[in-house]
Amino acid sequence: ELNEYQKALDDYNKAIELSPDNPNAYFTRGLLYHKLNRYQKALDDYNKAIELDPEDPNAYFTRGLLYHKLNECQEALEDYNKAIERNPDDPNFYYKRGNLYRKLNEYQKALDDYNKAIELDPEDPNAYFTRGLLYHKLNECQEALEDFNQALELGPDHPDCYYSRGSLYYKLNEHQKALEDFSKAIERNPDDPDCYYSRGLLYHELNEYQKALEDFNKAIERNPDDPDCYYSRGL
Repeated sequence: ELNEYQKALDDYNKAIELSPDNPNAYFTRGLLYHKLNRYQKALDDYNKAIELDPEDPNAYFTRGLLYHKLNECQEALEDYNKAIERNPDDPNFYYKRGNLYRKLNEYQKALDDYNKAIELDPEDPNAYFTRGLLYHKLNECQEALEDFNQALELGPDHPDCYYSRGSLYYKLNEHQKALEDFSKAIERNPDDPDCYYSRGLLYHELNEYQKALEDFNKAIERNPDDPDCYYSRGL
């Protein structure tokens, strides 16, 4: 696979050599560097692409994604804003900016962006799921539940959504529903220690100690450095 990437890189280098004022060549090479985790080179290419074509929303957006990944939040926000100014109809721009606002604890702004993303693309399960996570965090449980339900209707194989809805049901003392959701999450992602741990806690609360023990053991197998699992297993 690396060999394929090197061939692609050689082609982009040649394209830039032949046409050094083509912003798309720099942008596309930047995407490849980004994928290869060569972030400084990716950033240099995105900067050059924007210098050559300062009206391309995708270049700002993709540079914003990179800044976001590098935890340079202010730069990421500025780039997302510039992308949205140039193309106010792309739901993914709002969705990613919403994620950034959520990370910055600017919850109302995050909610506004998720709402806009859903308005522009009402079929995207991730937007409902992520808005549901925000509602859950804000303790708006009914809204969270509606969003998780909608996300699962649109994307029924979403293990994180089953886990999150299960956690919400647990919080609401709807234990049987929580148990079903944790089990569905495990079916779809059997390597996630959090699912076993949460189901183990629930089994323990339901006095099903053998099942709880089995789940704590599975959580520890998958994450042997989590002290909570050992503590819970010792109860």
